Amino acid sequence: MGAQVIAQIKGVLFTTVYCFAVSWIILKAVQALIGLRAHESVEEMGLDLAEHNERAYNH
Repeated sequence: MGAQVIAQIKGVLFTTVYCFAVSWIILKAVQALIGLRAHESVEEMGLDLAEHNERAYNH
């Protein structure tokens, strides 16, 4: 393999690891501050009804 291909592979690997790490840090911060999931009662009711007071589906 040429030096250019190896440099590109290293760049792709670094970018992948960097994006994963930064995303993980952001998700952990959001989880600690406000949480990532809605409350169970809101999930059961449906987020459309809870957030917008509208029904999305007629089940």
